[in-house]
Amino acid sequence: MLGNVVDHKGARTLLELVQTTEGEGFVFEVFGYIETYLVVAFEAQAGERLTLRGGYAREEVPALLAGCDVSLHLSLWPETYMISLTEAWRAGLIPIVTALGAPGERVTEGVDGLKVPPGES
Repeated sequence: MLGNVVDHKGARTLLELVQTTEGEGFVFEVFGYIETYLVVAFEAQAGERLTLRGGYAREEVPALLAGCDVSLHLSLWPETYMISLTEAWRAGLIPIVTALGAPGERVTEGVDGLKVPPGES
């Protein structure tokens, strides 16, 4: 997950996803600022399956995403353009986006990414 981590960007959906995929071999990395009120919840799940990388400079993005396979863009509200989606594509990742707003319009299901309903982990 790339960018600011707040409720309206799908933070709680990500936490639920980490819990529901326990034992399935998925590893999650969060690149970006985590809103203060969510830090305790994220730190409680941090470990081998969830890494919290913190802030980054824009020029670091390609190197940060180099070891990733997919990117999560789980906003619960209709985003506009979403630069992190473009950054994910540039890094060769398969984006998983919520099917609303610009990301839902930019991604073609099964062609250049996947779409999920908002709030569905």
